[in-house]
Amino acid sequence: MNGSSQSRSVQHRRGIYLHYLYIVLSAAAMVVLTPVMLSYLGRTAYGVWALFTSIAGYSLLLDFGLGTAVARYTAEYSSAGTTSKLGGLVASASLLVLGIGAVVFALFALIAPFVSVFFNVPPDLKPVSQVAFVITGLNVALALFGGVLGNVIYGYQRVDIWRMCSIVQIVTIAVLSFGFLRLGFGLIGLMVAPTLATCVVVVTYIFVLKRGPSGFRPHLGSARAELLREIAPYSLRTFVLGVSSRVLYYSDYLVLGFFLGPALIVPYEVAYKLCFLSTYLFSGVSTMVFPRCVRLFADRDSEQLRELYLHVTRVSLLIMTPVAIFLICLGPAFISAWVGESNFAGMGVLLVLVVMNMLHAIGTPAAMLLQSSGRNRELMFSELINAGLNVALSIVLVTRIGLLGVALGTLLSHLCTSFWVILLLPCRSIGLSLKNYFERSVAPPLVAGLVTAAATWVLSGAVKASSFLEIAVGGVVIFVIYGGVYVLVGVSDEERQLCLRYLGHIYTAKQE
Repeated sequence: MNGSSQSRSVQHRRGIYLHYLYIVLSAAAMVVLTPVMLSYLGRTAYGVWALFTSIAGYSLLLDFGLGTAVARYTAEYSSAGTTSKLGGLVASASLLVLGIGAVVFALFALIAPFVSVFFNVPPDLKPVSQVAFVITGLNVALALFGGVLGNVIYGYQRVDIWRMCSIVQIVTIAVLSFGFLRLGFGLIGLMVAPTLATCVVVVTYIFVLKRGPSGFRPHLGSARAELLREIAPYSLRTFVLGVSSRVLYYSDYLVLGFFLGPALIVPYEVAYKLCFLSTYLFSGVSTMVFPRCVRLFADRDSEQLRELYLHVTRVSLLIMTPVAIFLICLGPAFISAWVGESNFAGMGVLLVLVVMNMLHAIGTPAAMLLQSSGRNRELMFSELINAGLNVALSIVLVTRIGLLGVALGTLLSHLCTSFWVILLLPCRSIGLSLKNYFERSVAPPLVAGLVTAAATWVLSGAVKASSFLEIAVGGVVIFVIYGGVYVLVGVSDEERQLCLRYLGHIYTAKQE
């Protein structure tokens, strides 16, 4: 292994460690801040905050896919050594998103006087919600610009630096949010906190890029419109995918706010937040290998692509399966101990969200593979149909069965549309049979999960967890059982031999 590849390996390992540190800190911030926010704001104001956060998520799509496109073409151009072309692309994208950001901020300011009417905000929260909405628009404008800069670092496979910036951001948001709540700034303070954190991250990105990885020196004078036209098809398809994704996973808040009012968003948001955070555990695996997949596609290395895809899918399911068992068995107890039993949306909602998480564990590596190859057209169309069906089903079902209807709308629409695309298209694009895909990636983690779920169900009848300590112990037991079962029934001969060789090396090193 030469010095360059050794350095890349160290950076990759550091990126993995920082990614999981980011997950731990995000989880800690969520666990600590959610009950604090509910205590200081109350259910209605908290629901308004959740709505504004959802709207901000939608608004970040107005980079029109440039962020992901910059990451992909950074990996491609840097691999080809065309850093001058990359500099022009980054400059062009930066100027464009700065203009978009200014327009977005102006639109938020114009819409702010009407948000209380749109979302049934009580009169006593009307002035505060208007100011908070304007601040949300400023944060979106800053984040659009920061997204382009951050994706340059990501495209260079410097996931370690990229994730460190995310850690700085989440810690800054948590500290400022807690401080502003204690000082009595309420909803406005919760919107100022992420805005200030975004400023810190943007300045950090600029500092890192000024140092110039691999000779890259960005400057706005190198902007060229033809470079944007070159990436426009891929960028716009990514934008459409982002829109459909936001409709799928963030429209629930809007439907609930419109039909049931902001106060009833709280129990759904709590369950959704808990389940959504668990997806970070496996989605980061796909995130970290995205630039590598771009390079493998550029080199037409189908063999390595197949092995990498099988590995990432299997690891994603290995992570998510025991987490799903934990959420089903101990999720209600955790939510009750965390924010109170009155804020639990019900077992039906939790089960549906957990099933969606399992589907994500299969679909995230597939979407990553299609995005890295540029073959995202079919996925785009399926996600558009998925999003439209989701909204229609959610509206129909929420009026009949409440919170559960919104969750079911999301699950049913996905099963009817995109689920089949993410199963078939990635395998076809890299010459992988479905039989091989299921046998090597999907079946082993799920078989171990079924055995573990049965054992956990038997144990849960004898032991009831109520405190955080008891829940934590129960979680450890689930993961230990799953690990043992997987070693017995899921590990392949190749993996078993690899583990034995690794243990042998450790033993030899200790003897010496």
